[in-house]
Amino acid sequence: MPLNPTGTICNTCQSPKYLSSNQCVSSCPGGTCPISGSCSTCPACSTVVANCDTCNHADSTCSVCQPGYYLASPTSCLACSNLISDCATCNPSGTTCNTCKNSKFLSSNQCVPSCPSDTCDTSGVCLPCSSSGGTNNGGTNNGGTNTGGTGTEGTGSGETKVVEEAVTNTLDGGQIAGIVLGSISFVALVTGSIFYCRFRIKKNRRTVIQVDKHVVGSTPLRSP
Repeated sequence: MPLNPTGTICNTCQSPKYLSSNQCVSSCPGGTCPISGSCSTCPACSTVVANCDTCNHADSTCSVCQPGYYLASPTSCLACSNLISDCATCNPSGTTCNTCKNSKFLSSNQCVPSCPSDTCDTSGVCLPCSSSGGTNNGGTNNGGTNTGGTGTEGTGSGETKVVEEAVTNTLDGGQIAGIVLGSISFVALVTGSIFYCRFRIKKNRRTVIQVDKHVVGSTPLRSP
């Protein structure tokens, strides 16, 4: 083990030891790697395996690839688009796409130029319009009605649905029942009033006729 002239500083260690902080150790401490017989700061994993994020410097293998790449082998990280066209990010094995690139939308594990019928874009993912609240081919999904691209069902349907929902949310079942009963009672009251008025008019007419007959019958006839 060579030392400096004063013998206080170690320059190299005998194999298989590594020099670390002026000591000869069997393995390098965390965060350091054996480089040329000394424990030094570990280089980036991407320099050990291209596009690697987590690696084992001792055997130069990768365990986790950088975003946008999948682990094809312990020494190879390949782009997600290698398995799924236009895929930007994927799972570690590359079999499932998470996000797309090049203005594509994720639909059924594929990156497509536009969302299929009855689906809408929700943050780059095609989901059923009724639940996503997104857009289809540049149009807006108003309350589950697809009004964009080829999925147009009519203008204003979304606004009508919003008004219906607002009324439904404002009145509960008891309030609606009260309104219905009140309306029925009002109609019944008006109808009854009309029949009563007709009855009084007929009764008054009969009284007048009877009085006229009485007057005529009680008036003596004058002799000429």
